[in-house]
Amino acid sequence: MAEQVNVAELTAHIRQLEEVLVLLERLKKLQQEVRRAHITTQAFNKIFQIAKLVAPRLGVAPALVMSPDRTGKVAIARALVVLLATEIYGLTAYAIGPALKRKPATIYHAVRVARDLIDIDPKLRQIYQQAKEDLENEGSKPAACPAPV
Repeated sequence: MAEQVNVAELTAHIRQLEEVLVLLERLKKLQQEVRRAHITTQAFNKIFQIAKLVAPRLGVAPALVMSPDRTGKVAIARALVVLLATEIYGLTAYAIGPALKRKPATIYHAVRVARDLIDIDPKLRQIYQQAKEDLENEGSKPAACPAPV
């Protein structure tokens, strides 16, 4: 004999499956957020390491490079740091941007500005070359630094 299908029971099972699918989708989004946070933290550490080399040579505190400050020396130091982060660590604008709380377009602009500045300013070129050499000689060890604010 054919078994009878209980429609109410079948409907309940379908709803449960739908709830499981929603939970799985939430889990996937949380995993992506954790991955992004981890990448941002790694980028922040590397950028701060570079800032500790570059900023003092320009008379700027390394923490200011990580801040929203847009004054002249800070912006120049940040541009050099961003350029070095792309060259030494291969970080992209999408990794650097969140670490500095900036949009990728701003990071691309900073790279262009830094390249222009080191082409025309011998002092900045020397700071850039010394920092690059120091980072390459250090073996790119991560620096201890404060957490992003």
